[in-house]
Amino acid sequence: MLSATASTPCATAASAPATIFKALALGARTVLLGRPYVHVLPLEGRPGAEHVICTLLAGFKLTLALAGFTTPQSLTRDALVLRLLFL
Repeated sequence: MLSATASTPCATAASAPATIFKALALGARTVLLGRPYVHVLPLEGRPGAEHVICTLLAGFKLTLALAGFTTPQSLTRDALVLRLLFL
C-alpha cells in the first residue's frame, strides 16, 4: 500500500517510473527502489546498477513532464485524477 502521509516512505518498492509518480503524488517523501538494480548487480556490478537507477530516474522525469509537472514537489493527489481523465 502506498503511504498517504508525508513523513513516511512509500510502503512498496518502486520498479517503474509510474510507481514513483503515484507514490509522490500520494504524499510520500521518499520512494524505495525495487529489485531491478539488485538483479543486475551480480551480472554487471556497480556500473550496471547505476545504469538501471539512471534509467528509472530518466523515466520518472519523462513521466513527470508528460503529466505536465516540472518538479516532484509540485505533485499532489490531483495529479492522479488528472492523469486518469486523459486515459
